[in-house]
Amino acid sequence: MLKNVRLGALSFILLFFFPIASLPQKNEAKPNATKILSAVESSTQKSPRIRAAFTQSYTHHIFKKKEVSKGTLFFEKPAHMRWDYESPTRKSFIFDANTITLIRFDTEETTLYPCLSNDILNYALPFMLGKGELLKTFELVQSEWHTQDQVRYAEITLKPKVSSHNLKRISLLIDVAQKQIRASTLIDAQNNVNYFKFESLDLNPTFNRSIFKERGPSNFRVSTVKTQCKS
Repeated sequence: MLKNVRLGALSFILLFFFPIASLPQKNEAKPNATKILSAVESSTQKSPRIRAAFTQSYTHHIFKKKEVSKGTLFFEKPAHMRWDYESPTRKSFIFDANTITLIRFDTEETTLYPCLSNDILNYALPFMLGKGELLKTFELVQSEWHTQDQVRYAEITLKPKVSSHNLKRISLLIDVAQKQIRASTLIDAQNNVNYFKFESLDLNPTFNRSIFKERGPSNFRVSTVKTQCKS
């Protein structure tokens, strides 16, 4: 469960805007991935706050089982994110600069996971902050052109330069003219597929920053997962 939302957070950081409904048809020419990703990275620095509805589709490779969840996402720079799942089970994942907090309303418990810097999100946080380049932490696997309704898209597939059991590769579909990523697919080492669709995007909404510090109702049991934090 925690791995799924970690990859979801990475997906949001890389996605940032609505995915399109379907993949365009392929052309033969190959896009300049470095140039296109640099343009996308520049454009994603302009929204300090975001709120969006999301649908998560997670497909288990071995059991061929698909899990669909829905909820609302809140994001604020430099490194705050909250996922409020509404169905099928109510829960919240809250990211601050150092800790992931999981609040489960069905079991009335809160679990704290420290040392976010050692997590898979470490790949994407510099990109979210506008301080890094994707190709410094990811290796280009392939790039292809697509077209749909006279709009040109680049499909760019990346893999982490540092091997991770949480993430095998990412495929990004980019609207080159708008400098926006329209779809993303994340695949882990077990070939499980995690796809996030974002809707009702609200740029720079008003919300209380305290939502990123919440630990759940006072009657919830709170526990901390012990980890070895690296300096």
